[in-house]
Parts: sequence; structure tokens; C-alpha cells
Amino acid sequence: QGGSRAQLASMYLKKKSGTQYTTVTFAATGVACTARLLYNGNGNYLDDVDPFIEQPQITDYVHPIDPWGQALGEDVGGKQCFVGLTNLTQSPAFKYCGRIQGYSGPQLMVAEGSAMSIGFPDDVLLNFKRCQYFTHGAEKLLMILQQPGALSTAGVTDGGCETQPVIPKDDPDEMCPTGDVSSSELIILIGVSVGVGAFCCLICMSAFVCCRKEKRKCCICCYSAKGEMAAIIRA
Repeated sequence: QGGSRAQLASMYLKKKSGTQYTTVTFAATGVACTARLLYNGNGNYLDDVDPFIEQPQITDYVHPIDPWGQALGEDVGGKQCFVGLTNLTQSPAFKYCGRIQGYSGPQLMVAEGSAMSIGFPDDVLLNFKRCQYFTHGAEKLLMILQQPGALSTAGVTDGGCETQPVIPKDDPDEMCPTGDVSSSELIILIGVSVGVGAFCCLICMSAFVCCRKEKRKCCICCYSAKGEMAAIIRA
């Protein structure tokens, strides 16, 4: 996300040189939590940036139903301006984003980016891509901002601008992840693992019976080899 990196660069210059450079981003994902804890380990950016203070030099323009810029990550303490509110309910963004309601963010992201999409409704994934295009795409945001009344000479949008609150260091509202797995999450992980394991065993047992009874027919048979589950096709 280029917008997020621009915000981090602005925060870095403010902390290291004491200079506030006006920074304007579009549809940036929030970096307030990222700076505290990187998602792929226990690292952080706290030596380089300070996410615990206001960042008035940063302004982010975002569509209110953008699944990335608005919903992914908590914003740092700058200003956020909403674009695209004029005739929102008649817009393609409202049409396609409304069609993915009821699916969680993790469901949509996993289904869109991996083999887990097998069995996932194709129309939902297509609508998700269209939703992203009409709310997160740079060319669409530019077209929205060029519409009459969408943006004033002072940089205020039709949806208005507001200062984002700073998340305190102790994070009393638990806005940012800590890296710890809660007991409820652990129970879910164990349940899913056991369920998947039991399902695989059932499939393998059924395939084994199939192979023994229908030797001349093509079927999938699972067997254990050196402690690993393998699959072979037997004709």
C-alpha cells in the first residue's frame, strides 16, 4: 500500500527531524497498529515513528465503503476525508459492495487469493472485485473527486473531513492486535483442525473401500507412507 508507506515516511520525518511535511494519501490502509506490531513477527517501527501522538500533517481521502482503505487497519491520528457520498445509493460502488454483505473480510480475502476459493460462489468474488474497483481504484477515486461538488477549494469533500483519534499506548479499547491468541480463538483453531482431520480420514476410508470393491474403476485411494498421508490414483 503506497498510501500507508507515505504516511509512515511522514511520521518518520516528523520524529527524526522534527519537521511536519504535508502528506496527502488516497485509500491508505491504517498504520496505527502496524507501527506497533508487524503482522509477520514481533517487530515494530517504534524506533522510527511515534503512533501515540497526533499526526495533523496527514490527510487521507477514502471512499466510505472501501473494503481496503476504510475497513483494513486503524488510521493514525491524522485527518480523514470521505469521498463519493453524493448519490452514493445510486452508484456502482453501492450496488456491488452491497452484494458481498454477509461475508467476513477474512472469508473474502482468503477465497480471492488462494485455492480455498474452490466451492466459493463465483458471483460473490466477482462482486468483491468490482467493489474494490469502484471504491479503491485510483482512476475511480480521481473520477469521483472531479465531479461537481465533490471537492472544495479548501480540500473538503462532500462527505466531510474529521480528525482520527489517536490510539493510546495502553490501548484500553483493544483496537490493535497484540499477537496473542485468545482462548476463544484457540478453541476455534483446535476445532477446525480436528474437523478437517476427521473429514480427511473419512474420505480416505471411503476411498480405500472403493478401491477394494471396484478394482477396475478409477478411484482415489489414500494410504500412509512414512508417517505422511499420500494419495494415488488407481485404475
